Amino acid sequence: MDGETINQTIVFGCLVVCGGMVGMAFDIYRFFKMKWALNKIVTGFIDLLFCVAAALLFFYFVYHINYGQIRGYIVIGFVLGWLLYKLTLGKPVAIILDFIYNWASRIIRGIIKWSAAPWTVLFKPRDEAKGGEKKSSHSRGLLGFIFKNRKTI
Repeated sequence: MDGETINQTIVFGCLVVCGGMVGMAFDIYRFFKMKWALNKIVTGFIDLLFCVAAALLFFYFVYHINYGQIRGYIVIGFVLGWLLYKLTLGKPVAIILDFIYNWASRIIRGIIKWSAAPWTVLFKPRDEAKGGEKKSSHSRGLLGFIFKNRKTI
């Protein structure tokens, strides 16, 4: 093999990797877009930003690896990298993302619940603090004398 063929093979491999990176970034973006249910305007704006970022990454790779020359095998390598990612790692990455998101959500909810526990005891109506039903609509909790206009906090 001559030097030009080896160089083209390296460029092709680098663009396969770039396509895989864009595929993974798209899966991460799509995962959070589904979890956070954004409105159409924000979603459209973020879609546009993602497309611009993917194009910039593609052209960055092409510029630094192949001196800005775009050829057919480069585009094919990029698309092939994206397809290989989707067919091989797409599903496991989605499962791992879901696991990490649920795990982090549980930990954050636990921290919030744990850190709010002293306050809920202080501001809970007196009858509920003893474990009974709330009997009076005027019960204001242990620190109710501070909040005279509020029934519960």
